[in-house]
Amino acid sequence: MGRGTTAELWLPLAEAETATEMPSPVTAESGMTAKRVLVVDDDALVLLNTVAMTEELGHQVFEAMSGRDALKILRSQQIDIVITDYAMPQMTGGALATSITAEWPHIRIIVATGYAEMPEEYKGRFERLGKPFWSADLKATIERVAGADAVVS
Repeated sequence: MGRGTTAELWLPLAEAETATEMPSPVTAESGMTAKRVLVVDDDALVLLNTVAMTEELGHQVFEAMSGRDALKILRSQQIDIVITDYAMPQMTGGALATSITAEWPHIRIIVATGYAEMPEEYKGRFERLGKPFWSADLKATIERVAGADAVVS
């Protein structure tokens, strides 16, 4: 008791890229068509890690630290998938997802949460990605929500 846990996160050093400098529209990793993904999380380290993993999968990534910021990006960019944290101040990921589906019903939504269950009002409406997650979990979830249009023929 009282000892605690120490965790280290090692991320590769990369030069900054602008959103328009993404490589090919097909990811080398899976043959999947690259998506324009908005990642939303109020925790800067979690946001950084999720953005890095999503970029490594070959997707073009935008980032926001709040629901309000996410909505601003959605109004100015064409987005295919939103990955949002559930527990955020002011606007939860569930409330953000509900707002998104009302205004942009074509956008697919992944709610990342450490809660064992999604609240009843969101069950079955949005894809749940359990936290913590690995790159393989993220990849599988993105492929699942992208559906049939994800694979290049």
